[in-house]
Amino acid sequence: MKTMAITLLLCISFLSCNKEELVDTCHLTQPVTLDTPAWETSFGKGDTQYDRFISFTTWTPKGILVKQTVIGQPDSLVLIDPETGRPVWAISLINKLVPDQTTVKFSESTVLVQEDRIFAGDGEFIHVFDLATGVQESSPLQGGQFLQFGSSPYPDKIWYTLVHSSSVGQIFSIEEASLTMNDRHVLRQDTVSTPPCDAQQNVTGWIGSDGEPYLLFRLADELNDPLHLVVQNLKSGEELWRRTDANNPFGFLYETDIILHDEYLLHTDRTANQLDCLDRMTGEKKWSAPVNAVLQQELDWIYVSQDQLVRIHIPTGAHVPVAPSPVGSFVSLNDAHTYFAHQGIIEGYRNSTGCHAVSIMNPYESEGRYWTSDLFREDRPNKRVFVTDLFSVYAFDLP
Repeated sequence: MKTMAITLLLCISFLSCNKEELVDTCHLTQPVTLDTPAWETSFGKGDTQYDRFISFTTWTPKGILVKQTVIGQPDSLVLIDPETGRPVWAISLINKLVPDQTTVKFSESTVLVQEDRIFAGDGEFIHVFDLATGVQESSPLQGGQFLQFGSSPYPDKIWYTLVHSSSVGQIFSIEEASLTMNDRHVLRQDTVSTPPCDAQQNVTGWIGSDGEPYLLFRLADELNDPLHLVVQNLKSGEELWRRTDANNPFGFLYETDIILHDEYLLHTDRTANQLDCLDRMTGEKKWSAPVNAVLQQELDWIYVSQDQLVRIHIPTGAHVPVAPSPVGSFVSLNDAHTYFAHQGIIEGYRNSTGCHAVSIMNPYESEGRYWTSDLFREDRPNKRVFVTDLFSVYAFDLP
């Protein structure tokens, strides 16, 4: 009996020690400072002569894609090896089918990386780049001007929106194409009086539990009409539901981010700073929450800013505060850290405790360089983070 009591006492003592070791007391730990990059690939000058700089950056399965703008010359597109920082390939962005057009535009809504291709919509063309080699082909559109890419439920198809001018208003068409751009057809067409930037955007599709394809899009019928969020069955053309607010034309859904999760559809109305969770097949509202910004969706949770970092359980709408939001703009979030940028510093905070864990310093902070929001990616298996400013792409090794 005495031996059992001693053993029990030792177990309790051991568990107590482990519990103390697991407690993260923020005031006892200092954040790790990363100020020397493992590599830097430069695309411009850090002085007052801004004649060349980075205008677009994104992550692809083959590496980091960078667009360099050079004043007075065609832009360049470069793919960087994330291990070494060396260019895999580099090409000059010239639209050979339009003599007066010296470059191809790139932005978040006009570039789509799918499988082994890069698609860039610009004017009357969709340009296709081979991700492994950079070889470019330009496909003329069948009339109309490119507006933006949508989200197709099919891995071998792309969706995009075109706008056509007509005597009765703007004609918008939602179109589908194969990855080779050889097979194209119109999914939906509408005539509206609104400017292009206020009409069919956030084109999103999914395959329902019944095996049917569904399309979600935004639409304003007339100039003074409210905007609508519309869902239709693509095969039958039947409209399942339409959500609108007659008292708030061009406000409700004016800038809308769409997230699909299981049977739910989440959309943020950034003019009203509100997040709504809807049943995607009926449009019924499940819950609403005030938010400043939606940061990221992961598993059954969506992370938002409400003057602090908060995660919301999607099925129930339950709120869980994660960490106070430090001064600066949101950069990225994963299951371990949330990162914020301010001036030449990126601060990382542990999601489990909210403690300040890492500070990534721009090597040229003294020159007034600032991090951009185009590229920040944490490669946790290889213990690296990749960031960009106006002139360079950097890789930092994590401890």
